Amino acid sequence: VNVIVEGGAVPALVCHLKVPPMAAAVEEEQQPRPFEHEVEKGAAFALGLLAVKPEHQQLIVDAGALPLLVTLLRRHKNATNSRAVNSLIRRAADAITNLAHENSNIKTCIRIEGGIPPLVELLESQDIKVQRAAAGALRTLAFKNDENKTLIVDCNALPTLILMLRSEDAAIHYEAVRY
Repeated sequence: VNVIVEGGAVPALVCHLKVPPMAAAVEEEQQPRPFEHEVEKGAAFALGLLAVKPEHQQLIVDAGALPLLVTLLRRHKNATNSRAVNSLIRRAADAITNLAHENSNIKTCIRIEGGIPPLVELLESQDIKVQRAAAGALRTLAFKNDENKTLIVDCNALPTLILMLRSEDAAIHYEAVRY
């Protein structure tokens, strides 16, 4: 992992979190594309893996990943290929979770970048895996951070978290209870 980071992978991966210009034009036409979102999803996944190491977290943030990851979370609003978009959103939420893990400065940065409201919206996703990823990210952001807890409550997440306890998916119960 260190060799990959030292080789300049972080800025290269961050630039792939952006929607390619040609893909954005196709997306506006509402035409599904093969392998839609695969590059962005792979970049988010790789950055999430790199973010497991605390010494790489700030490097990823400094490369500009946070606003791009938050933008990816918002992709559900105009999704044409929901399966591909849901997979992308899960990877973005997981990357945010790993970036914020035991890092109070990054938790604050994510709040400032506007990452909490779209995560709360994703708790109501029809995709259970998206719900789990969003709940896990919110749990991480709330841990030992009163400002984030307050914002999560202010975004009206608690009723949805309570409803998640009625889900048939035991992993959803686990995420909802751990908040």
